[in-house]
Amino acid sequence: MGVPRVAVLLFIVFIAISSLFARFQDLVYVKNYDNFVNTLKQRGIANSNVLIPDGKLHHLMWFLQISDLHISLFQDSGRITDFKQFCTETVSTVQPAVVLVTGDLTHAINPGTIGSQEYKEEWKIYSQIIHESGVFGKTKWLDIRGNHDNFNVISVDSESNYFRNFSAQGQFHPRSYNFTLKHDTERYTFIGLDACLDPGPKRPFNFVGRLTEVGYKALEEMKKKRVKVIISSFGFTTIWRMRNAHHKISHFQVVGTANWESGPYLCGHLHTLLGLVPSMYTLHSTGSLELELSDWKLNRRYRVAAVDHGMFSFIDLKHGQWPVVLVTNPKHALYTMPSIEPLKIIRKSSHIRILIFSPYPIVSAQAQVNKGDWQNLTLSEGPLYILPWKPENYLKDIHSIDVYVKDNKNQEARVNHLFSLDGSRPSFSLLGRAVLMGHISIGQTIFGIFLTLSVVPLCMLKFLQIWKKGSIGKKLLKDNCCKRFVFKLYLLVYVDQLFWPLITMGIYSGVGPWFLGEIIDGYVGVCFVWGIFVEGVFLPGATTFYVGSLYLLTFYMPYTLLLSNCLYRHYLNVRNGGAEPCTFWNYMSRHLCMIIVIIWQSVVAVGYAMAYGVMAFFLGMLNTGSVVLAVVLWRLAITLPDSSFSKFNKLIKDHVLIPNNETDPDN
Repeated sequence: MGVPRVAVLLFIVFIAISSLFARFQDLVYVKNYDNFVNTLKQRGIANSNVLIPDGKLHHLMWFLQISDLHISLFQDSGRITDFKQFCTETVSTVQPAVVLVTGDLTHAINPGTIGSQEYKEEWKIYSQIIHESGVFGKTKWLDIRGNHDNFNVISVDSESNYFRNFSAQGQFHPRSYNFTLKHDTERYTFIGLDACLDPGPKRPFNFVGRLTEVGYKALEEMKKKRVKVIISSFGFTTIWRMRNAHHKISHFQVVGTANWESGPYLCGHLHTLLGLVPSMYTLHSTGSLELELSDWKLNRRYRVAAVDHGMFSFIDLKHGQWPVVLVTNPKHALYTMPSIEPLKIIRKSSHIRILIFSPYPIVSAQAQVNKGDWQNLTLSEGPLYILPWKPENYLKDIHSIDVYVKDNKNQEARVNHLFSLDGSRPSFSLLGRAVLMGHISIGQTIFGIFLTLSVVPLCMLKFLQIWKKGSIGKKLLKDNCCKRFVFKLYLLVYVDQLFWPLITMGIYSGVGPWFLGEIIDGYVGVCFVWGIFVEGVFLPGATTFYVGSLYLLTFYMPYTLLLSNCLYRHYLNVRNGGAEPCTFWNYMSRHLCMIIVIIWQSVVAVGYAMAYGVMAFFLGMLNTGSVVLAVVLWRLAITLPDSSFSKFNKLIKDHVLIPNNETDPDN
């Protein structure tokens, strides 16, 4: 009866993992918009009053986005000098209507990269650059907070919330706000979404955002006041990394309401995930894009975006890369928003429209369609270059436009631009979509799976051991490669002095408080895997689930296996009359891995002390407590008296678990 129950356990774990992958598949699925023309007709967009793109510089607005500046007193002064150049040369050359600065304006991390706090000097540097560069006279500067701008900040009214005094918008809009730009005959609304935690803990548990019900209602009020043109929402935290304070608030509602007045959500925050995902773009079920911009901190990236006759286009660039080339008509096929944009006007347009920027005169600008003949682009006005075309020749499938531009400093730019007029689109990067749309519940599921794998097998062995009174040996432990591994766990669960504290340690990680400490300087809070309580406020967990998974994966699981191995070796030594020589090198070879695991967990415990104060170390029930308990159980496992095994030997005497002539199978 033991084997079927183990099979049932494995089946349950398999179902849980399958559910996780099903959730993943659902998240990364993109709806097919093959019938987008009919959709546009139903929305009344394809009518005679809609303006058609031609060869003139009108109904075209462009802007810049920059994110994750991380201005620091202690790291990489090049971020500051390059940012000065961006504010002077880049802004002056592009002449954007708006500059969006989407969070993490400062670094706010102590030397040593563990502790965190807001440094007024970093904010002064940021403020000095944007004022002395003269950007306020060239454009509208819209900045907003990121999580680094909110480290160790008890409230938006706190003196340590330097965003209020040293940013462009903080003194007028301490949190979310909107700005409406009048350009030509259109009005463009930019909604800045501040989803910073309030209060703002110190790192590492200040990574996700939180959209409160009050914040959501304010966002809805902003949307009601907008005029009927494309709206660009911008913020720091990606949509799926916003925790909601009210279950009625949908994550998708942050992006838009699936009507043609909504637009893309522009954000930062995730950098490039250590270079693994350089581009993170996705299309939500609302029909709106979410476009994460790589960081300025290490990669010096920024974005040029434009709205041309109601169609949104963008290109992400590295600082100092000239010339800049952005094709605005026809729009790139991958980034179309068929339920939002008037895409049918592309079919009626008379010219290919391309924005070209460079601080130096352009000496050559050419384009070719579908690898045809190169044709010279004509300068229309300002940065707009045009080329007459006949869209009726490209009504089906995906086509390409290649653009080549050269300035008089011999700087060159080559762009390959894909477009379609029938709704065909390339595929988004699967990894990029997965990262952007990875719901917080995935972290909960991963933690739940690891916790299940950590404690359930041991509990099952204990249950079967008690129920079958030793006969499990014949049913589970055959003469194969798994024999010794299972026997070690079987022996471990038999010793109650080890089993019950070990199981309690694992279960505690999912239910008990991890530590008490200064979550914010001067404010003591308590941290659980499912959230943090500080100053009477509950901050839902998110990063904590991944940290909990790391705890189980790097400490609890290895420690369990190593503890069972220590006990097994001690058992063999007892059975063989203490024949194993007790030398230093013998001891180290058998216990080195255990020492490494305990040292690792000790380093983690010290890290919590550096982040949240000495209290977090001495009252670190999970981290420091695990180290203490690990040492105690380890010592107990290798010093159990011989009498502790007598009943065990009697229990298994009728079952061939270890050959009588085995001394030490590992030697």
